[in-house]
Order: sequence, then structure tokens, then C-alpha cells
Amino acid sequence: MSLNKVVQEYEFELSRLQQENEELRNGRDIAEKNYHIVVNDNNALQIKLDNLEQLFIKSSTNGKKTLNEEYMNSNLIAENKFIKDKIEQAEDEIFSMQEKVRMSSVENTKERQEFRELKSLNRNLAERIEFLQRR
Repeated sequence: MSLNKVVQEYEFELSRLQQENEELRNGRDIAEKNYHIVVNDNNALQIKLDNLEQLFIKSSTNGKKTLNEEYMNSNLIAENKFIKDKIEQAEDEIFSMQEKVRMSSVENTKERQEFRELKSLNRNLAERIEFLQRR
């Protein structure tokens, strides 16, 4: 009876650790996404600031275009770059998700194998205990 209890405890612990690993992975993924969002926002703001600086420098030396036109052009250029960066980031995330799906299937296979090995060891222990009890 105590052997079954040990097996149940191992199964419970394995299940608890798998759940904890999944929660940690999800937390890490969320933190990474938030980090990338902040970095992208920072980059977009830096590009706008750079464009405004260039705009004011050009407007003081160039009298052909109005300040408003220059500002609009620089904003369009900055938005275009920002959109391109977002597309690239989305493509990277798609690739990353595909890789995670592939890796999770590998991890699940490893976890299943470890579970099978653990069960096999438990069966061997049970057989040894039964053998020793018969003696």
C-alpha cells in the first residue's frame, strides 16, 4: 500500500512541477512581449524626436518648404519606418510561436518519456518489495 502512495506522490509532484513550469513560461513570454512593446515605442519616439530635430535644423536653413510640410513629411517617414518595424516584429513573433509549438511538442515528448521511466522504476520497486516480502 505504501508503494502506491509513493507512486501517487511522484505523479502529483510531477503534475505540480509541469504546471509550475507552464506558469513560468507564460510569465516569461508576457514579460518578453511587454519588453518588446516598450522598446518599439521607445524607438518610434526616438525617430520622431530625430525627425523634429532635423526639421528644425532644415527649416532654419531652407526657406522653400514650410515647417508644417516638413513636419508632415518627417512624420510620414517615421510612421512608415514604425510600421515596417511592427511588421518585422510580427513576423519574428510568428516564427517564435512556430518554434515554441515545435519545442513544446519535443518537451511534452521528453516529459512523457520521463514519466514512463518513472513508472517503470516504480514497477521495478514494487516487484522488488513484493519479492522481499515473500522471502
